[in-house]
Amino acid sequence: MSIPQLDFEIRESDPTTKTVREPKPGQKKRGRRSNASIESEIRDELTAFMQLAALFWSARDDYCATVLNEQAPLIAEDIASLAAKSEWARKYLTKTLDMGKLIPLMMHTLPVLQAVREHHIAPRAEEEAEDGGQGSLV
Repeated sequence: MSIPQLDFEIRESDPTTKTVREPKPGQKKRGRRSNASIESEIRDELTAFMQLAALFWSARDDYCATVLNEQAPLIAEDIASLAAKSEWARKYLTKTLDMGKLIPLMMHTLPVLQAVREHHIAPRAEEEAEDGGQGSLV
């Protein structure tokens, strides 16, 4: 019985050559997003958020809600341009401006806040007005 001979070929790769994967047809190249696209996304999401807030606010205060709605694009533009210059602000805003999570939260908490205001804050203000500014300490 003989032991079979095994031949091994040792291949050394050349560290100076890098293999770059080309994207398949129809695939986008992966890479870092441009500051302009991030700024545009932040601006658009902030504008939508403020205009939606103005819509909710208009149920109670149409005057101020109208001003917020008109100024929202300008405010969003200013915040987005500042965020484009700050890595921290850009990360913070892109992480926290997930509208899909914030809008339902606002919609769910708004009735609670309105109930607390109508039940606790408004009656206390009326009592203080009747007492001549001498509200109860309770």
